[in-house]
Amino acid sequence: MLKAASTLPPINSGYKIIIGGFAAQFFSVGFFTYSVSLFFPLIISELDSDITVIMFGPTFATVIGLVAMPIAGILLDRYSIRLIMMLGSVFFAAGLWGLAKISSATQFILVFGITMSIANCFVGSMSSSTLISHWFAENRGRALGLSAAGTSIGGITLPATFAFLINFYGWRITLELFAASILLILLPIILFTVRDKLPLAKKEVDTTRADSESLSVKKSIEMTTRDFISIPNFWYLGISLGILFSGYSAVLANLTPYVIDLGLETKDASFFIMIIAINGLLGKLLFGFAADKFPLRTCLVVTQILVLIGFAILASMPSFSVICLACIVLGLSTGGMLPVWGALMANLFGLENYGRATGLMAPIITTCVIPGYSIMGFLYATSGNYQLSLYLFCISLIIGIALLIPLKVN
Repeated sequence: MLKAASTLPPINSGYKIIIGGFAAQFFSVGFFTYSVSLFFPLIISELDSDITVIMFGPTFATVIGLVAMPIAGILLDRYSIRLIMMLGSVFFAAGLWGLAKISSATQFILVFGITMSIANCFVGSMSSSTLISHWFAENRGRALGLSAAGTSIGGITLPATFAFLINFYGWRITLELFAASILLILLPIILFTVRDKLPLAKKEVDTTRADSESLSVKKSIEMTTRDFISIPNFWYLGISLGILFSGYSAVLANLTPYVIDLGLETKDASFFIMIIAINGLLGKLLFGFAADKFPLRTCLVVTQILVLIGFAILASMPSFSVICLACIVLGLSTGGMLPVWGALMANLFGLENYGRATGLMAPIITTCVIPGYSIMGFLYATSGNYQLSLYLFCISLIIGIALLIPLKVN
């Protein structure tokens, strides 16, 4: 039997959960996505290496992530999310401290690949979205958007903070200070704000959550890997998102050379990235609210269309002001996609399978993302500009949008 409503956590507990998810994504995504590249030139110089060798670190982390993400998804569904996030924080700090002590490129590749991939699985966006989805029902999209805002805030503040610290203390001490901040700031926040999902009783999930919504009890059957790969929805959504991330990741990685190719400067590229990050924050909040009010499939299609528009604008080789417009559109759309995706996963696969579904979908998305970088580089080398690759990504996005049409959403 489910516990009486009087035994449920107080209403504001859910908003403490949002703080925990926000903090986890602030530190993890703010570092992995937006800040880590700041350290690479310094590491290359001190270790007398080159960019090709150092890039084996992120590549190794990606390969490990293909295996680690599905495993982490299973753990998040079966065990304490709070404990997993705390362990991930400790692993994150240990990995940062280890990176500060490396003396060779080989050590960098091993330490970065192993520790950062596992830390990202345990205390990154997947664990936060799994946690939030269990605690919120009708306001799930809004909660996911508020929590995911940590990625954008981290993307805005951490790079500037790291640049300042590196200038004064060097990259090794900066990593040590960041490792200490993980233990002294992030770990206590998780300890005092994160609470595990309410216990399951006979495969029934109490969907009355801290948002004080009184909903009917939903039944959620635990699914196996074979169950997932036999569901068309799993492939429609995974491949569609893989196509989206493939184009977006490649464009973001090549934004600086794209800008220079248009006759602008490196500082202009930094400005455009900041525009994307700021509007990504706004997109998470706007689409988080929209996900609670409008059909989820429609919201996801809108984000995909906006990305397509952004790519089409960039393909026109525009002026400075028009590039700003494209970056605003890309920020809003890719930021807004995150809470919509999270809400869709809960809708399509149930709360009990949320972590496993997300973990199993990660290799599909990653497999689609990896070729995007090479394709964009090859087409640039062949044509001498980025137009061809941008138009190709536009065509692929049309295919990705088409894959969402047969998606069956409750």
